[in-house]
Amino acid sequence: MQLTALLLALLPQDPAGAAQPSEVLEPLTDFSVLSQPAPAGAALRVFQGRTTAPGAELLRLDGPAVVRRIWLPRAEGTLAFHFGGANEPALVLDPAAAGAPFAGQLVRRPGGAFDSLLPVPVPAGGRVTASAAGLDYRIEVELRSSADGLELPDGGYWQRQGEAYGLASDMIERGEFLLQPRQRTTTMGRIRTNSRISSTIRRAGTVHGVRLQITNAADLDLEQLFRGLRLRISADKATQVDVPLGDFFGASSALPAGSSHLLRATYDPKDGLILESFLPMPFSDGIKLVVLNESFEVPLCRLYLYWSEAEPGPWRLHAAWNRVAGAQGDFRCRLLEADGPGRLLGAGVALKGEGYTGAVDPSGYFGLAAGPLTPGRTAFQGVGQGNGWTSFDRLMPGGGDVFEDSLVFELPLQLGEQPVDLATIAWWYGPAEAGHGFGELPDTVDRALR
Repeated sequence: MQLTALLLALLPQDPAGAAQPSEVLEPLTDFSVLSQPAPAGAALRVFQGRTTAPGAELLRLDGPAVVRRIWLPRAEGTLAFHFGGANEPALVLDPAAAGAPFAGQLVRRPGGAFDSLLPVPVPAGGRVTASAAGLDYRIEVELRSSADGLELPDGGYWQRQGEAYGLASDMIERGEFLLQPRQRTTTMGRIRTNSRISSTIRRAGTVHGVRLQITNAADLDLEQLFRGLRLRISADKATQVDVPLGDFFGASSALPAGSSHLLRATYDPKDGLILESFLPMPFSDGIKLVVLNESFEVPLCRLYLYWSEAEPGPWRLHAAWNRVAGAQGDFRCRLLEADGPGRLLGAGVALKGEGYTGAVDPSGYFGLAAGPLTPGRTAFQGVGQGNGWTSFDRLMPGGGDVFEDSLVFELPLQLGEQPVDLATIAWWYGPAEAGHGFGELPDTVDRALR
């Protein structure tokens, strides 16, 4: 395990042996778990609602679990964690205070909200209560069939794990959790209309990073380019990704900003536009990545694949794109219809138009704070806005949302009275030949948002 090995090397030793970082930290920086089938009984459960009175119960767990995310649109009052059958709380969270353990890169407090990815182990069930009435909340919990590896998070736990959590937070901030493999393939060239560049690896392994550099981006229409470039990824003789290139890299709004550490788009006057993905792409019988130009722009590209012969997991990275025309009001947005089994990793939405506020995301899935949206990115969430576009995306570390048979993933959006076009992207892991319900990628005319 990458994080565990590093933390064991950095944490102080004592005569009793090395400090052992909690295994619940591992999925925040080591994404190899995504390509592995989930253990029996594993599932993600979302608790959300509004408290009606002080002391109201937000959730109750009857067995082992890990609290993976806490989202509060307003950081007020306190949350009390009661573990097992204890009447007294073992942990009290004041979301407005910046004290440990809820600090660092695992916790955001945007615009008076509270968004925590700090994992809280619950080895033998428990409950969470809130001191404030009228508190909106969303809490995402990883359910487990076994308490193996889970330690009761009492006061001693946070003292023992504080340094490990701090180191993990620092690794996420600096991007040190991104694996640097020893092998690289390089392809470069000018991609004219209806031509392509591609890169192929003919063996087993894992692609740990994809970097596409467009050196002449300043001379191109990025909106046309991002929707007109088509990204196709095929592993083990099946195609898992066939989507507009910009959307895959979290640049749905045709802006080089507002994506996460794992899917990012940046612009540098010297190097041009750089699109990067650090989502692991395992393969056992070769992999091919193709960038096909279906626009009238002519980008000058350098395509790099960073990979290793690491033992691949059996599941492959998938992505699905969809366009919806004329959405308005309280709109139920379908982001994915996928064959199971699999793990949903995350999703993004691009809207034609600006001026949106955090109210566009009533479920709290994307973690958008109240007030006007502000472009920016964190480790696993991003917002882009400008040039007539708005976009937001989010990835779910910690193993994602496991599904067994099939998945229909929908979220509510509040879009206002005027009809608006939108595009969605979803990323998930599943068997190589798993499909989705959105059909073939339409041509460039039908991909455009109007």
